[in-house]
Amino acid sequence: MSILIHWVHHCHQTPLAKLAGGYEDYPDPSASELKKRTIADQEGVAETQLLPGNGASELITLIARYLHGKKVLIIHPAFSEYESVCRNENCTIFHHIVHPPHWQLAKAALLEEMDAVDAVFFCHPNNPAGVQYDRSTIDWLIDSCEQSKDAINS
Repeated sequence: MSILIHWVHHCHQTPLAKLAGGYEDYPDPSASELKKRTIADQEGVAETQLLPGNGASELITLIARYLHGKKVLIIHPAFSEYESVCRNENCTIFHHIVHPPHWQLAKAALLEEMDAVDAVFFCHPNNPAGVQYDRSTIDWLIDSCEQSKDAINS
């Protein structure tokens, strides 16, 4: 199972901004104007595979709630919120750490680690180092997760 997180920035006119004659950058909490069909078509996925949210923190928290009590693997370096929200949801957390200067995944070790977990968190580009992986590495990781039936969150 794969989970694609697609950030959509939506400008919403609040009543106060309307009175002032301007627009305010504010999320639409119900995603009422979100065009899920357009995003689904663009990304080549079904509408049912999309989860609208108001930014990374909300979506990461929702995913962690879904994974409550599960085993998760976090590929580091990574945004610290993945571990924080997974701990709050009583997940068992495993780590796969990549090191400078090449930041390469240890694929053989990673495959073994993925066999023991229900989900994988992978940042691209990673945070805080900003490393970008080539497409073949990302495709390998997605394929490996699908074969091991892990959910991948990026």
